Amino acid sequence: MAKQPGRQPVNASTGYVRDLWNACYININQCNEVIYALNNYEIEDLSEDMKKRYLGEARFIRGLLYSHLVKQWGDIPLKLTPTDEADTYAVRTKEADVWNAIIEDLEYAKDNLPVEYTDKANDYGRATCWAAMHELCKCLLTGKRDD
Repeated sequence: MAKQPGRQPVNASTGYVRDLWNACYININQCNEVIYALNNYEIEDLSEDMKKRYLGEARFIRGLLYSHLVKQWGDIPLKLTPTDEADTYAVRTKEADVWNAIIEDLEYAKDNLPVEYTDKANDYGRATCWAAMHELCKCLLTGKRDD
């Protein structure tokens, strides 16, 4: 069969597919590092409110990235702790369990991110509780959840 103009085969070695997968997991690992550090180290001059906000931001981003992955591939590896070396053995987690983790992250973000930021010049683009609620609603609908 002749190749149709504008159509390309899509598989695991297709550049943009591989790049999306890699970028998501690199950023998920960075979120996991932030979450781990905030939960396990005493950070001087960091108030409890700021700690919760930073955790909310990291969990919002992680939930958003996992939602992109699970919508594309269904069952995917679910990593909720930092990885510091190459992982050559990945186990796929059931889609429903991934959705549960995403929803848990977005619920936390919704409850701990501010409604708005007062310093609009320096905080432009930061996630708010409204962004978390928006993503949470999309995930509840996409994941066919009724809670």
